[in-house]
Amino acid sequence: MSEQNYDLELFRVDMALFKAPKPSNEFKNWLDSSAQKHELFINRYCLDIMQVGKAGDSATAARLLQFREDTLWQGLQQDIESYYPNFDNEKQELSLGVKRLRSFFPNLAIPKLYTFNSGFNVAVYPGKEYLGVGLEWFLDTNNNYVEMLPPQVFPAWKRKHMMQDYLVSDALRGWILHNFYDDYYFETDLLRQMVFYGKALLLTEVALDDASAAEVLKYSESQFDWAIEHQEDVWESLVKEELLFSTDFNQINRMTLDGPFTNTYGASSAPRLGWFLGYAMVAQFAESSGKSLPEIINEHNEREILNAFRASRSVL
Repeated sequence: MSEQNYDLELFRVDMALFKAPKPSNEFKNWLDSSAQKHELFINRYCLDIMQVGKAGDSATAARLLQFREDTLWQGLQQDIESYYPNFDNEKQELSLGVKRLRSFFPNLAIPKLYTFNSGFNVAVYPGKEYLGVGLEWFLDTNNNYVEMLPPQVFPAWKRKHMMQDYLVSDALRGWILHNFYDDYYFETDLLRQMVFYGKALLLTEVALDDASAAEVLKYSESQFDWAIEHQEDVWESLVKEELLFSTDFNQINRMTLDGPFTNTYGASSAPRLGWFLGYAMVAQFAESSGKSLPEIINEHNEREILNAFRASRSVL
C-alpha cells in the first residue's frame, strides 16, 4: 500500500446490520452477501462475538435478526451512531498506528477495520487480517446503557474505562497482543509473560506515538504514581517469594489480570503490576542494549532482559 492511499478499509457492521431489510428472507440474503464480501470477519462476528451460529445458516440469520429487532439494542445503536456518526478520526489514528508498526515489521498484514454492536459481548476482536471494535464499549461512563449494565459483571473500575478516549489505544493494544502472541501463553512462567506484556506495551507506545507511559498502561495518574513509587518493593517481593519463574496460574493471573488493583498489594495499588514491571524491564533493555525494535521483540532470552533490569531505576 503506497503512502498516499494508506488507509484501513472500514466496514460499519453495526450500521449495516441495523439498516438491513426486515423480512427474514431478505435479511438472510443481506447476511449471506455480507459474509461473502467480508468472509473472515462476518463469520467470526456471528460465531464468536454474537454466538448465534455460522453465518450461512438460516437459524443464525433468524437469531441475528431477533437481536436487531430488540428495542433495547435498537436504542443502543442509536446512541452508538450519535457518538460515532462517522469513524473518520478513529480510522485515521488506527491507520497511523498500524503504519508506524509496519515501518518496523513490514510483514504484518494490513487489517481491515470493522465496527460492530455486540450488545456488550466483545470490546475488541483482533485477527491477523482484521480488527473489530465493539463501539458500545466506547461511549461514555454516563451513557444510560452503560449505567444500566449489571455491576457484578461490569463493576465501576471497568465501566470508567468505557469511553471514547480509550478506543484507539485499546484497539491497537488488542491487535498487537494478537499479532505478537507467539507461544507466550502456553506453559510459561511469570517472567516470560511479564516480558511478553512488556513487549506488547512497548509496541503500543510506538503505535500511539506521543502517548505517555500511563496512557500506554491504561493507568490513572494516581495508579501510575503508585506503581513508580512501589516498583522496587513489588519487585523485591517477587524475588523473595521466588515467583518470577513460577508456573502457577493463580500467581501469574494475580499479576497480569485486569482489575481495580493487584491482589496482595492492597486496594490502593495499581492493577496489572506484571504488565507494568514487564514494560519497565523491556524499556530498560531497549535503552541499555542498543538493539533495534525488531531485535528487542524477537529476543526470546528472557533472562538476558531480566539481567539488564534494575527495579530502583525507572525509564518510564
